[in-house]
Amino acid sequence: MNPSASTPAPLLAPSGQVLLVHGMGRTPWSWWPAQRVWRQAGWQVSRHGYFAGRGRVEGHVAALQARLTALLSGLSADEPL
Repeated sequence: MNPSASTPAPLLAPSGQVLLVHGMGRTPWSWWPAQRVWRQAGWQVSRHGYFAGRGRVEGHVAALQARLTALLSGLSADEPL
């Protein structure tokens, strides 16, 4: 495996927010290596976790939407997300 393939490369000047959302059957901790790389590159990183076996999809979507809204409310209009 090419190590650079798993390393996110910032597309914009580091100063924005990155929100990492895991897939079903994973945990927010599965993003830990990527989170470290993004932070070292100067980005502010958050993880959003959910347990797919509990609740309904609508509830997970609402929680993610609330998280995004909270992150966006703290950004200026010209700051990347």
